[in-house]
Amino acid sequence: MRTNIAAFSSFAYANIGWMFYRHYYHGLIDKAWGTADDDARKELFHKTWQRYIDKDNEVVYGYNDFFITLNFDMYKNAPGKMNEHFYSSANSNARLVTVYPGLVTGIGSEHETGELGEFKLGFAFDYTTGMPYIPASGVKGLLRSAFIKYPGLILSELAEKGDSIDLKKLVEEIFDGKRDDKDISIYQRDIFHDAYISESNHTGNLFMGNDYITHHPSQFTDPNPLQFLKVLPNVTFNFNFELKDGTQLKNTEKETLFKKILTTIGIGAKTNVGYGQLDYLPAEKAKIKAAEEERKKNELLKRKNAASQTLTSGDTYEAKVISCDNGKLKIKVAGYDIELDKKIKMNYDKGTMLRIKVTGLNPIIFNIL
Repeated sequence: MRTNIAAFSSFAYANIGWMFYRHYYHGLIDKAWGTADDDARKELFHKTWQRYIDKDNEVVYGYNDFFITLNFDMYKNAPGKMNEHFYSSANSNARLVTVYPGLVTGIGSEHETGELGEFKLGFAFDYTTGMPYIPASGVKGLLRSAFIKYPGLILSELAEKGDSIDLKKLVEEIFDGKRDDKDISIYQRDIFHDAYISESNHTGNLFMGNDYITHHPSQFTDPNPLQFLKVLPNVTFNFNFELKDGTQLKNTEKETLFKKILTTIGIGAKTNVGYGQLDYLPAEKAKIKAAEEERKKNELLKRKNAASQTLTSGDTYEAKVISCDNGKLKIKVAGYDIELDKKIKMNYDKGTMLRIKVTGLNPIIFNIL
């Protein structure tokens, strides 16, 4: 089992952000400037940051070990640290869990001297508490971009509202604080807060770890692994919002939609290679799964009943495209309260009118003419 050296360190309750950006390099640069020997420089930096075995065969821990051995409960309950009011806002507190390989945030901040052994990328730490966090601007920006880049995801989640959703106006109301081209009162605007860690269920109650990016300068040289810091899997983040009822969505509907976006596309850096993916808490996930199964069961029953009463196999009908996203077409039969879906390779714009032929019932099978 890994020894929790942070618990025995004189910096056990230190501000982690200060440790990462200031103390991490304390005195090193001055010593390195006076060292002309490259091998001596490398040894100086390596023995400061990395774990190694000394001449007496004893393990000597480096600064890097401080960050990856921190126990969350110990750190959270330290004197002068956070209390419960720090973790939740007035009306919306979305708790989501990191999944493998973890979450990376703040890599745009400079944290590199070019020496071997150091954490090569920056990381986002709250200035006051020193804890890892996701800035409110990043949360708001990610959610806003989802409305622009993935309108199909948004409309699919709000499908029960039918054609009443105007995405452009919804974006303006939630993210720009405007309604009908007029500024909304500051007291009626949606507010996005920073997201903080509230719990760790990782092994040993750890919440930070290290990982590597293997850089290959060329096919003729050895790979150069770059070490960086990350939030571990099974760590819970609280995404705090103060959401108001709007003209199209209630505050609870906004929170549900935001959770769906965050668990679908992730947040933070390197999401394209798997980092930043989030999931619901186990109890909420089970509840959502049960509700989805019940919804599908009721929908299938409704469609079977409607089809047997109204549509006839072999007849043709007009139908309107409700959505067409990721190869799944959803249509509504004109003149009937019947919605159908079908996997297709083509793409149709929302609102397009199609002519279909019913080839089977219970469930309905149809072809596009």
